[in-house]
Amino acid sequence: MANYKDDFNKRRKSNVAEEQALKFYNSIDCIITRYGLDMLHRDDITVEKFCKIPQFIRNTPDFLVIQDTCWLVEVKGCYDYLKLKVCDMESYDRWMEFNPILLFAYCSKTKEFNQIPYKYIRDIIYKRNYPLKKYPDNGKEYYEIPMDDLYDPREPIFKGWRKR
Repeated sequence: MANYKDDFNKRRKSNVAEEQALKFYNSIDCIITRYGLDMLHRDDITVEKFCKIPQFIRNTPDFLVIQDTCWLVEVKGCYDYLKLKVCDMESYDRWMEFNPILLFAYCSKTKEFNQIPYKYIRDIIYKRNYPLKKYPDNGKEYYEIPMDDLYDPREPIFKGWRKR
C-alpha cells in the first residue's frame, strides 16, 4: 500500500483501503454511494488545481452509507498506526454539524478493518493525549493512533458485520 513517501501519481493509482470499504459495504444490506471529491480517480485534476478547492470541501468524506441510519464515511488506510491530520479533523468537526461521520480504517499490515465513529476517535485522542507529530514533506501536524486503540467496544454499527 502506498504511503506519504511515495510520489502522488503512484498513490493515486491504487487505494486498497477504498477497495476494501467498497467490498465490505457491498457485501451487507446497505446503500453506498461515493460522496466526496476524489482526485485519485480523476487524471485531469492536478495537485495544484485540487489545492485551490477550499479545505473543508476537499475534506468531504468519501462515501454516504445508509442502513438504519445515514453515515458519512471517511476511508483511511494505515499500517501500524492511523495518522489523522489536525487539518482534516477540523473539517470533520464541521461535517459532524450536518451528519455523523464514520471512519473505515483498513490496516494493510494485518489485512483487517474496523469502522469507528469519528466522535469516538476524537474523544480517545484527547483522553489519551497522543503527541502531535509532523509530516516531514509538508509540515502538517497529525496524531498517530495505534490500531489497537481503534476498537470501539460498543455493538457493531451495521447489521451483518462482525469484527474480524
